[in-house]
Amino acid sequence: MTVGRRPLRGVWARLTLRRRVAVAFALVSMVVTGLLAAVTWNLASSYLVAQREQSATRQASVNALLVEEALRSGTTASLDDLLTGLAGGPDTTIAVRRAGTWTTSGRRVDLAALPAQLRDLAKQGVAVRQRTVSGGIPVLVVALPVDDGGAVYLEMFSLSELDRTLR
Repeated sequence: MTVGRRPLRGVWARLTLRRRVAVAFALVSMVVTGLLAAVTWNLASSYLVAQREQSATRQASVNALLVEEALRSGTTASLDDLLTGLAGGPDTTIAVRRAGTWTTSGRRVDLAALPAQLRDLAKQGVAVRQRTVSGGIPVLVVALPVDDGGAVYLEMFSLSELDRTLR
């Protein structure tokens, strides 16, 4: 049925059985290796992100308790000193919202640039955690209600190192 052409089946048929098995084994091995690599990547990256989110949330909870104690004491100077001490790294931003104004420490960011839904939930006193980009740096924002007076503690943790690791 082939006029002037060899069928593709003919190329495969010209290979010895040993070579056909070797080619088939190589193709199956490549597919299985690719699938295992993709599954491993997804599991490892999900685990790393989840661990970072959990540790940031725990750290923000402890820091929010310290800020709550400083707010109860009522001295503005002690709160400013505390916020300066809590902002550990150069990429960390801490903000406390009370009486409608924000007090910040650490890396300067425009809080109005944060996602609107995150800001709204934080102002309502709802605990919220979200990954976003602020000033070109990937960050994890954790906002927690601090006391019954409507104060909100917000901390932005840099995810730059995690981002480099995953790349």
